Amino acid sequence: MITFCNFCGKEIDRKPSRIRQHKYFFCSMDCKANWQKENIKGKNHPNWKKKVVVVCNFCGKQFEKYPAWVKKCNKHFCSKKCHTAWQRKNPLKGEKSKRWNSTLLHCNFCNKELYVPNYKKKYKHHFCSRECYQSERENPQPLGVG
Repeated sequence: MITFCNFCGKEIDRKPSRIRQHKYFFCSMDCKANWQKENIKGKNHPNWKKKVVVVCNFCGKQFEKYPAWVKKCNKHFCSKKCHTAWQRKNPLKGEKSKRWNSTLLHCNFCNKELYVPNYKKKYKHHFCSRECYQSERENPQPLGVG
């Protein structure tokens, strides 16, 4: 049975059973790939959305994003670098904060302030870094001396 390529319009001979099984026909894999670029992944697809321009909340650079991604959040960043830099300047507050459900204590070696989760308060010693922990093991100091 004769049918036509959906991309270039060339005549193709296909079995009737194949014609009943498939909706689209192509004379080659190149025609199929080109058709998919235009119709499945491109502007001709019914669900295709044009990207919108948004401004980075950290550096002010303009960049494009899909509308669905813009609706998901109220902060937009052009790169991971900008996102992490913004997070450092604007720490979270409330339940999502690292300091939530934690207590301010002092390092047993250098006396630096650090936040310790409440479930770790039961331990006798607290250190701000691995270096302080190792230094304390090598040169033990009385508690509270820094």
